[in-house]
Amino acid sequence: MLRSLLKMFFSLFPWVALLLILMVVYRPDLFFKIDTSKSSFIAKPVASVPVLVGKIVSRTLAKNLKTTGSFKGLETIAVIPKVEGRVFKVFHDIGDEVYPGEPLLLIDETDLKLVVIEAKKSLELEMAKLGLSVLPDEKFVVTNLPMVAKAAILEKNAVNKLDRLRRIGTASSVEDREQAETESKVSKVNLDNAILEVNTALATVRYKQALLSTAEQKLKETKITVPVVQNPGGLDYANFIASLGGKTPFIVYSKGVSEGEMVHLNPMEPLYRLTLDRVLKLQVSLPEKELSQLKLGQNASISVEAYPGRTFLGSVVRIYPTVDPLSRTFQLEIAVVNSSRELKPGFFAKVSIEVDKTIDVLTVPEESVVSFAGVTKVFRVEGDKVKQVEVKLGQRISVSMGNKIENWVEVSGLLKVGDSIVISGQNSLAENSTIKIRSLEPSTIEGNKDF
Repeated sequence: MLRSLLKMFFSLFPWVALLLILMVVYRPDLFFKIDTSKSSFIAKPVASVPVLVGKIVSRTLAKNLKTTGSFKGLETIAVIPKVEGRVFKVFHDIGDEVYPGEPLLLIDETDLKLVVIEAKKSLELEMAKLGLSVLPDEKFVVTNLPMVAKAAILEKNAVNKLDRLRRIGTASSVEDREQAETESKVSKVNLDNAILEVNTALATVRYKQALLSTAEQKLKETKITVPVVQNPGGLDYANFIASLGGKTPFIVYSKGVSEGEMVHLNPMEPLYRLTLDRVLKLQVSLPEKELSQLKLGQNASISVEAYPGRTFLGSVVRIYPTVDPLSRTFQLEIAVVNSSRELKPGFFAKVSIEVDKTIDVLTVPEESVVSFAGVTKVFRVEGDKVKQVEVKLGQRISVSMGNKIENWVEVSGLLKVGDSIVISGQNSLAENSTIKIRSLEPSTIEGNKDF
């Protein structure tokens, strides 16, 4: 027993001796009485860390859904020819502004004019056979025509003669009565035949009239004009069209024909493509989980690479009622007034749709946030000391301060509006570090702005 205790004592002795030495070196006051007033060693003051500070600012932040899409014309029309022929004259080229009813091109009408003349002469010939000078309408009575009137008179005379012979009875011979009956039947058949021939002739007249109308219509269609579109884009876009004064000019963005070229109906190729670009629609897709946050009329901020730094405004006008089962996304349309025509159909756009607003949100300059070992924090100034405050980050925003853009971030934690925080030099700080404020960053002026 004694041997084991001695063995344990000698094994621990070096460690106990080392501990005593360290205590004597670092805490001599535990073993000796020291007169600090006579000590030749004076503690050096702790150095202050120079820092810049700013203020925590309360703002109203908008919650946005971000996506991308491509611009399209509100209406896009392919102008197709209805008649064949050689292009006689072209009135507009790519980039021209055109209004509904305005001529685009003219197809040579010489051959069609001849067809119209031929159809007119053929109609006049058929009308002359019936003794007509004007086209008959649907209420026309065929018995007024000479051919039918003559047959009707002969039939009436035959009937009257037969009736007269029947009244005198035996005073007339059987042969006379039989002849009268035969003449009455023949006159009846002749009348029916006359009416049939006249109806056939009238049908021919109407057919020739239809051929003439078709030839005249084809002659008109040699002049190809800008189509008239009722309610372009549908009723959802009516207010945007009204904001332009109701004018809906198109722009020629494709032309597939030149003067002297032959136009064929097969294959049928568009002569022009027109688009309505003073109001554009932006089609975008979003995940189905965002559907409940979207409503008609929500504002959208749009940026395009062609105009860096600029923002265009739009409004949600249409939310599609179906979801793509493969991508799990749905589509929506954003209307953008483009009266100056700066935006072009086909532009790729980045879109931010404002779906909600949160007021009194604490924000700090992004450079004030320190992240280390999974902990995100800021240093709050308390006198000449700092305290570490853990925070959770939210939405990041960009703030325009004069000629420069600053990045701020939403934070939540044990902070309040007006607290001073370190925005520069925090990498040299720890809890309760002593600081020296160099100057106040001009960009951290307090304010309450909406984003």
